[in-house]
Amino acid sequence: MADPRFHKKSDSIAISKLAKMIGGDLQNSSDLMLEDVAPLGTAQKSDISFLDNIKYKEDFKNTKAGACIISA
Repeated sequence: MADPRFHKKSDSIAISKLAKMIGGDLQNSSDLMLEDVAPLGTAQKSDISFLDNIKYKEDFKNTKAGACIISA
């Protein structure tokens, strides 16, 4: 979690809006509202996470994140 002294939490955002903003493709048609960013291992349904290193593949397989940014 970001230190609130330095990073103000933004409003929630619909996953479809975020995908459009970053030029991403959705694998699900859900319009889930995302509230925060979290590591794969601790993320919950209202969080978004990312996979940028294959060594975290197992965390990716088991994450509870509502969304995950990955590269093709």
